Amino acid sequence: MEQLTKDSLKYMIDLEILKAEEAVNSSNTIRNYSRKLVEYKKAKQLKQLVNEFEKGQEHVIALLEEITNEAII
Repeated sequence: MEQLTKDSLKYMIDLEILKAEEAVNSSNTIRNYSRKLVEYKKAKQLKQLVNEFEKGQEHVIALLEEITNEAII
């Protein structure tokens, strides 16, 4: 069960990384530049989050919620 939860969290993080990277790649005007910076920072934080699993799942969940501004059930 613990491995399933860990894999699910990694999958959620990977999805958030893909969404953030897509937002960065699709921003092609100066108007979108500030949003591009926000998404770039978000993707960078999410990639670092993958390395935080040794600190425990509760720690990872709290950081993921903070980065994505969404509650993880």
